[in-house]
Amino acid sequence: MNAVNRDEDIWSPQGPATVLSEDNCWAILEKRSFGRVGLSADNQPEIFPVDYAVTEREVVFRTADGTKLRHLTANSAVAFEVDERDGEDAWSISLRGTARVLHDPTQIRRVEQLSWPDWVPTQTYVYVAIDPHIISGRRISRHVHATRRSETSE
Repeated sequence: MNAVNRDEDIWSPQGPATVLSEDNCWAILEKRSFGRVGLSADNQPEIFPVDYAVTEREVVFRTADGTKLRHLTANSAVAFEVDERDGEDAWSISLRGTARVLHDPTQIRRVEQLSWPDWVPTQTYVYVAIDPHIISGRRISRHVHATRRSETSE
């Protein structure tokens, strides 16, 4: 998997940022439970919100029969993203990988034991794991006042 091995401070066009290590990306993902999966639907990009869990450095989400599942089985290449912004900090974790429907009863029993919200009403869940190929993340702190172009040209 392609990722940095340690956090690394950089300067981006948006200002100072920290490129997060692979370990820190996974640590953040493990603390959250809501993200977005991006996929190709009839050769068009689509993004779906999903509740997810992390297990053994895989992202697992549950879904039901329908559009998302149909397109995932037709093209298993996916992107997954989780982000957050508050008054002073913002971060974003994204990964690209391959989605696969879990069929093995042992794997299904294992992921059913994970923490899932109970507000999603469906009779039968289908569990999908994302095997990541690339994971990356950035944290940006808002501690520098950005100078606008009009403020500098007089």
